[in-house]
Amino acid sequence: PALFEAQVRRTPDAVAVQHGDAAATYAELNGRANRLAATLRSHGADVGSHVVIVLERSIELVVAQLAVMKCGAAYVPLEPEYSVERLQYLIEDSGAALVISTRQGVRAGDVCDRILVDVGEAASDEQTALSSDDGPRSRAIDGDAPAYVMYTSGSTGQPKGVIVPHRAIVRL
Repeated sequence: PALFEAQVRRTPDAVAVQHGDAAATYAELNGRANRLAATLRSHGADVGSHVVIVLERSIELVVAQLAVMKCGAAYVPLEPEYSVERLQYLIEDSGAALVISTRQGVRAGDVCDRILVDVGEAASDEQTALSSDDGPRSRAIDGDAPAYVMYTSGSTGQPKGVIVPHRAIVRL
């Protein structure tokens, strides 16, 4: 996140991410991620915690990933197409207390009893959206700290979480 924020300072108006016809500059992406990070922190996302993300590939997915890392937490990306049973297992296994999705994408009561943060609602929350403080909000993060947890099929047939540290993704 600190390297991303350095890029924001260098090229705030350059396009950072594009998906289909939609695009966001570095400054826009950073502002959206900061607002979502503030919402996540208000629900307890912090260093050492895991936050599940259940979103289609989109700009919102990138916002969510960056926001989680700005909290010092690790994100756990899960496919929206997974069955309710698989999502329930993976959310429980990951130890995540928070799930980022959309109300249309995941019905919280059907999948888990975790706090559901709707990425659309968090981005459009009037109070946070109008906040003039979109400055850097990243926690200091050690290179060995978890950035994300990727689930594999596992050799036993049960999905297995593999922790990927920040130092492994810094080149991305």
